[in-house]
Amino acid sequence: MRFFAGAEAAQQAGFRPCKRCRPDLAGGVCGYEQALVRRAAELAGECGPADLARRLAVSPAYLNRLFRRHLGESAQRYGLRRRVGRAAQLLDAGASPLDAAVACGFGSPSAFYAALRRFYGMAPGKYRTKPETEVPELNLPRLQREASSVELHLL
Repeated sequence: MRFFAGAEAAQQAGFRPCKRCRPDLAGGVCGYEQALVRRAAELAGECGPADLARRLAVSPAYLNRLFRRHLGESAQRYGLRRRVGRAAQLLDAGASPLDAAVACGFGSPSAFYAALRRFYGMAPGKYRTKPETEVPELNLPRLQREASSVELHLL
């Protein structure tokens, strides 16, 4: 066992910071987790949870735990909510339901219809003809615990 005066001395001797408590990041573990969730949230609408976890170099189970802890829902549900929100914007801009479904990566029109109905409570046809005041806003959850700003550098 070797002891050092500080973290910098240990790094100069060739040791790395602890991967569990992350003393090298501002905010420690909580800061690391929030930075990872922020990055994952940015990418959530582009790919599924398994691909997202692979891109971030974490396990899908760990990614889901982080999403549930910081955003209150699973990574899959968060990604679906983002895609439905983007599709709703396309519908507002005048796109057809089929075009919106394809543009937002839904595998079939029925999957898109079911997702829009789940989050907005109405079918795409009714959504397109609704008065603007009738539709509830699609709210994405925010990080529950705020910490100092931390950047996550991904390879």
